[in-house]
Amino acid sequence: MNAHDPVVAITLAVRDLAAGRAFYAALGWVTDEPLTSEDAVWVTLTPHLRVVLRTAWSFRDVAGREVAETGPTAEVVMSLTLDSRFHVDQAAERALGAGGVEAREALDHGWSYSRLVADPDGHLWELTWTDDDAA
Repeated sequence: MNAHDPVVAITLAVRDLAAGRAFYAALGWVTDEPLTSEDAVWVTLTPHLRVVLRTAWSFRDVAGREVAETGPTAEVVMSLTLDSRFHVDQAAERALGAGGVEAREALDHGWSYSRLVADPDGHLWELTWTDDDAA
């Protein structure tokens, strides 16, 4: 990674940092311990993508706004492209086993496949695969 390459950090408010840490660890994502504190857990998905889990009060401090209620509403769906249908199902099953919930039925268009899971705080992740040769 070039020192000047941009890094995207998605900041999410969570009710329970330990549960959030366990959920993302179950997906195989690594906690960046030097950046982690009692108010925030930094999780590295790729060298260019990180998720920052923050307590509600810490999130309010960063965002300057109240925390959205993720149960009945959705502000954003974060999509993560994986290498195959198998990897989509594998990641979704790990997410479900770590306290996530299936947010809708799988979508299978033949040339693409996705599953939508919500983490323990209701944040939506679309796990998706696309056959680049068919698209």
